Amino acid sequence: MVPYGGRTYKNPAEGPVGQLSVDSRDRVDVALRVARKEDATLVLGVGPQIPNLAEATLCYIANSSWPMERVVHQPEGSNSWNETAAVVSALRERGDAEEVFAVTSWYHIPRLWCV
Repeated sequence: MVPYGGRTYKNPAEGPVGQLSVDSRDRVDVALRVARKEDATLVLGVGPQIPNLAEATLCYIANSSWPMERVVHQPEGSNSWNETAAVVSALRERGDAEEVFAVTSWYHIPRLWCV
């Protein structure tokens, strides 16, 4: 399970600063639901260029009662193309690349299909 894309609030008028936006939470919730149903590993491919998104996502996952030993954070890449390539490479090394389910928005789909 790989949730892709997302953002954190940067303006207090939008929501709590530093927390995941509603669309980001929804994306992670879908990934968590499917991962629980399929007994899957959750892979987070957020790169270092947006550390607050990675931190907020990991915090949200931890608060959801998901076991953190079943989370793989692959903090490489600077965009969804590079992040996807890094995630696929890491999963292949682990031997977990048979089936990968990505949860994302339409914006990221072309790069996910290309890898």
